[in-house]
Amino acid sequence: MKSTIFIFIVLFILNTVCLISQKKSSSDETVFYDITIQFDGNAECEPCDGPYLTKLNAAIRFEKVKFKFKDFNDASGDLSYNWYFSGSHGKQVQGFPILSILGEGKIWTYALCDYTPKKSDCEELAKCSFSKVETNLKESVLVPVTKDEIESLDDMFGYWNNPVQDSSGFDITLPPKIADVCAVRVVFGLCAGRTMASKTKLEWSCEGWKEPNKITEIDFLLALPVRKLLKGQQFEEKYEYEHPDVPGLGKLTIAYYPSD
Repeated sequence: MKSTIFIFIVLFILNTVCLISQKKSSSDETVFYDITIQFDGNAECEPCDGPYLTKLNAAIRFEKVKFKFKDFNDASGDLSYNWYFSGSHGKQVQGFPILSILGEGKIWTYALCDYTPKKSDCEELAKCSFSKVETNLKESVLVPVTKDEIESLDDMFGYWNNPVQDSSGFDITLPPKIADVCAVRVVFGLCAGRTMASKTKLEWSCEGWKEPNKITEIDFLLALPVRKLLKGQQFEEKYEYEHPDVPGLGKLTIAYYPSD
């Protein structure tokens, strides 16, 4: 009987410690998330204004990402981040901060306005076509940014994450050290450049042109919805975004899914 009571007490203590530990860790870090970011763009074809893309649909995905909202200084001491990734590609929290995460994606749909004027008066049109197409996006990155890199909230998708602003409806308290803005820089690696892509993804050329045109990357800042992330919620948000190579109304769709 005494041994049974002792075992019960030990289990009770261990369970209590576990719950306290879980509660403590949940105050500044999230569950694991799968994140998808999709761009959809369409434009009317006007041959005298071409060439340009009339359709572009692309998406990237980041799997099993955990956010940890704690201050972090890099090894050199030159940069200070107000949050970082603390887990990736598995159900174990990393023992060190992760400042960038690679994702995989694909260009699903693309089309070209396939004529452009040989002369400014648009009397003669040159035929244009794709000269290179690579639809896989393996070098896309999602990078935490410092507060100094956020020049203006008007240039950032998402919303202000001030812990004292409109706290009604939430049953959690944000960690006191979270800075006002937690943001990521999202880069679709559509072309060679700083994303370390080895190949241009879409490239097109026209009759009589010496140099082909290539698609430019999608690069934007995204404010993180900290409260929802800390509550482990699944949600989706949409923003207007016009890609320079698709001169029409476009949109970005960002979705967060808690991982199993």
